[in-house]
Amino acid sequence: MEALILRYLQDELEDAGYSVVVAETSDEAIVALDNHADTLATLVTDIRLPGHCEGWQVAARQGA
Repeated sequence: MEALILRYLQDELEDAGYSVVVAETSDEAIVALDNHADTLATLVTDIRLPGHCEGWQVAARQGA
């Protein structure tokens, strides 16, 4: 079910004119944050993510 929500949010944001970077795990999210640190303005995350950390930790990294 989460994959459907992810794709829905991605489609809606892109339709609204936003550029979207998608990560399905916390590990992918951290790589995306590192690779796009200068261009990302907003993070939307789930609290529980597959990978080595949770959404809270990913969000804290964005603020660093």
